[in-house]
Amino acid sequence: MSFHRYVLFDACLVKATSGKTPKISPVGSDDDGPDPARADLSKLRGDVLLRDNNRCIISGHYDVYQIPRKEREGLLTTYTSCSHIFPYLSGPSTLNGILTDGELSRVSRFWAFVYRYFPNIKGVLDMNKPGEINARRNTMTDDSILYTAFASFQLTLEPLGGHTYDIRTFDGFPNPLQQMVA
Repeated sequence: MSFHRYVLFDACLVKATSGKTPKISPVGSDDDGPDPARADLSKLRGDVLLRDNNRCIISGHYDVYQIPRKEREGLLTTYTSCSHIFPYLSGPSTLNGILTDGELSRVSRFWAFVYRYFPNIKGVLDMNKPGEINARRNTMTDDSILYTAFASFQLTLEPLGGHTYDIRTFDGFPNPLQQMVA
């Protein structure tokens, strides 16, 4: 079952068992105060950009906001994003480790599936640790356009050994992007 179908199935299961969809809290309401998770993600993005030399690890294009205008001549630039290799929703969203029953159930089912089909992943990410989903080793800087293909499973990185990967594209990968990954 794909991750997207899994999330859709989860949403339908919640609806079917409780008879109503859980209320979604509005984002950014005045009484919320500062969002520590958002600040953590912003810091993570900065750390990952620095680690990846301000460039997409797939295309090699530089982040347009990190290169001063005078230095951009001759460089290929793009809008980059900090992407989670394992989706952000697949881990506990709180750093304090306190999970709601629903979140605990969702996260447990997801990782049971991952560990069943990819047992070696246990040595990479320990999802019993709060905040592990935001570990730098679970993130990469990529071109915002390539992120869409990566998130849609139209582009994958196949390990060849060490820190070397083969870029694979699949049906639905946009033709104009082929030159970026060639």
